[in-house]
Amino acid sequence: MRFFAVFGALVLGVIPASAGVVTFTSSAAFQAAGSISNSEDFESFEQGFLGNPFTTHGILFTQLPGGHPNMVPYVSDPGNLGNPIEPTSKTLDANGDENFQIQLASGATFTAFGFDIYTNQFSAPVVSLYDASNDLIGSYTLEQGPNTLGFFGATSTTPISSVTFIVDRGWIQNTALDNVQLGQSAETPEPSVFGMATLGLVGLLAYRRRQTR
Repeated sequence: MRFFAVFGALVLGVIPASAGVVTFTSSAAFQAAGSISNSEDFESFEQGFLGNPFTTHGILFTQLPGGHPNMVPYVSDPGNLGNPIEPTSKTLDANGDENFQIQLASGATFTAFGFDIYTNQFSAPVVSLYDASNDLIGSYTLEQGPNTLGFFGATSTTPISSVTFIVDRGWIQNTALDNVQLGQSAETPEPSVFGMATLGLVGLLAYRRRQTR
């Protein structure tokens, strides 16, 4: 029975992940799993360098250190990525490694995120999720092949504060992100400490009420 459940999930582009996290290789399956509040496709940008960090559509992008000293985000026009598979739309890459931290500019948490990814010829990128305390929720090495376009998304029952995207030697051959989406999952978030305390208080009051009858 478990085999059929896993097989069905893979067919739908849903990959079971660590407890509380479901990852997706299908954009359609990801979008069906929640509601998107912030998204960016970079089509409104002129090709060229951006500040580091930069904010667009309520999403804060920060380029992180890598194997090259340059850390300058860059938007490429279609066909200008320098990758064997050329995008047909504008993408986010960088001068240096395309290592990015992605979060909501407001500082709010989210429980769903996804993006299109262009890989290079080297090792697969790694996507990591962090909670509001900056503790690691989960880290995932993409199963997407080299020099391909794919999708990676995730929903989490633990609220996410930030996501990191880390590549291998992006300064030698570009990788890129596109169609970045953040929002809320249809899953119920894990109860907070306050929520648990509230439930405990409600239970205590109910118990005392029964005792006085």
